[in-house]
Amino acid sequence: MSRLENGLPADDWMLLADVEAPFTEHVLEALADQGIAAYAEPFTSPESSYLGTPRASGPSDRLMVDRNFRSQARAVLSVLLPELRAEFDAQQQVDQDQSWNQIVNGLTDDGVGQNVDTSAVPDQIDSPEDSWSEFAQTTTFVDDPHDHFIPPEPPPIPASDPVTQFAWAALAIGPTFLILGTLLGWGLGGFMGFLAVAMSIGGGVTLIARMDDRPNAEDRGDDGAVL
Repeated sequence: MSRLENGLPADDWMLLADVEAPFTEHVLEALADQGIAAYAEPFTSPESSYLGTPRASGPSDRLMVDRNFRSQARAVLSVLLPELRAEFDAQQQVDQDQSWNQIVNGLTDDGVGQNVDTSAVPDQIDSPEDSWSEFAQTTTFVDDPHDHFIPPEPPPIPASDPVTQFAWAALAIGPTFLILGTLLGWGLGGFMGFLAVAMSIGGGVTLIARMDDRPNAEDRGDDGAVL
């Protein structure tokens, strides 16, 4: 691509920006309408941009303008370039849509997808909940008594011997008599007080002595080898 000019002369040129190649002629015409001399030369550096605005992919042109009108030229580009880029992106989207439609129409003309049998596809697919509900309605469940666990009858509570019963009674009556005597102001310093204390101690000692957690002579064994 050769150098492009907008036909206006200038004595002092300066670099203003790098412009995408498709926009170069539009930019030169806009600057000429404002009386600003400008020209553009091909430039392909990917690092160049104008005002931090992302550039479209492809080659760009280095835009030179009259130094005396650099502020006016920047103002023109700040308005014109975003409009040109937005229009360019919209046109690309339209071209992509048209290309896609052409592909689809071409496949349709070739008969692709026209011989698919859709009668075998159900109109509605049952969910797992619907399948289970139908199964439950059409199935008869039999209650098998052998499937239930029946616990055995608990053994009867062993009857305690008279000595144990007397020990429990003494352990309950002795402290109760002492508490009531203290609250009601009874005189517990004589024989009655001694009897209550003796019943409490005797009942407790008797119950402890008759506990069944100690092994008997048959279960004790021989305690190992005796040397």
